Amino acid sequence: MQAQTLLLEVSDYDCSKCKENVHVIDSLYKNYKDKIRFGFTHFGSYISPSAKAAESAEIQGQFWAMHELLFSSTNIPDSSIVFNMASKLPLNMDKFKKDYSNKETEVTVFKSLNLIHDAGIYGTPTILINNRPVFNSGSYKEIELEIKKLLNENK
Repeated sequence: MQAQTLLLEVSDYDCSKCKENVHVIDSLYKNYKDKIRFGFTHFGSYISPSAKAAESAEIQGQFWAMHELLFSSTNIPDSSIVFNMASKLPLNMDKFKKDYSNKETEVTVFKSLNLIHDAGIYGTPTILINNRPVFNSGSYKEIELEIKKLLNENK
């Protein structure tokens, strides 16, 4: 899809507030997936096993499936938990393990953390729509208002 509007979720799999807001993004996705693009970027104070697992799953085209599993976890996943989650997905587990341990995967997550920090974002969850932050990232109505405004502008 080449939609002009991008909703970027800046989030952390280890953040309880981010986990609470997953339903907001899920609902927006269901209602607007054919009209706007959705993206995700990691942000946190360290490179977590969850972020590495998501990026390792991405290499095999399973980012969003891993994303859902990570956000459904009630605990902060350690490496054994993320490997258990990964085993439930259609992944080549040998490749997943190799990618998870690969320094390049950490570099990818680290670059994401730095880009977001350099953009002046210091907390999660944060929602950016076309690079503009939405004040209340947990409000479906406020995010939807911004989406509708941009969709009307782009007609």
